[in-house]
Amino acid sequence: MSTTILYETLNDSTLSSPINYALRQTFTDSSNYSLIEIIKDQIKPCIGCFGCWLKNPGHCILNEDLISQTTPSFAQSDYIVLVSPIYYGCYSATMKRVIDRSIPNLLPFFRKYKNEIHHEIRYKKLANQIILAYGEDLSPNEKDTFTKLTKANATNFGIPDPIVYFCSQVEEIPSILEKIKKHIQMD
Repeated sequence: MSTTILYETLNDSTLSSPINYALRQTFTDSSNYSLIEIIKDQIKPCIGCFGCWLKNPGHCILNEDLISQTTPSFAQSDYIVLVSPIYYGCYSATMKRVIDRSIPNLLPFFRKYKNEIHHEIRYKKLANQIILAYGEDLSPNEKDTFTKLTKANATNFGIPDPIVYFCSQVEEIPSILEKIKKHIQMD
């Protein structure tokens, strides 16, 4: 199983450093894992130009940033693990840029999927997603909103609903990462 782990650094969550350290310790023991450190300044926001559909199919025209590594991972990996703090029930702005800029994995054409209209999938398969969402004081409403958001994103990409783990304390990190690792290895 090839797994790409996208984790954000340089945010204001006190859980960020311990989670990132534990990720590097847990997932560097095998060539099956690729860890990509995401820094907001290294990823430009999507400009909505549709160049990835019309001018340069399958590739963002803003190719001089970290997206040239992250976007192909959605189609080339078996799993994508997104690690992000939660703000108001949503991904961080940094991880939202990664998700927005993965649109080249879709086609501009439409199809009916789950009784809704969505874009066609460009590739035969996209990676299943596991999400580690964290924050010190996550309310039940934030967790519910985030879970609904991740399911909606998965539907847009034509993949099964992601597995979402919430972390609000440093002590939870080892057990959550072990669950993620076991889930990937079981598949």
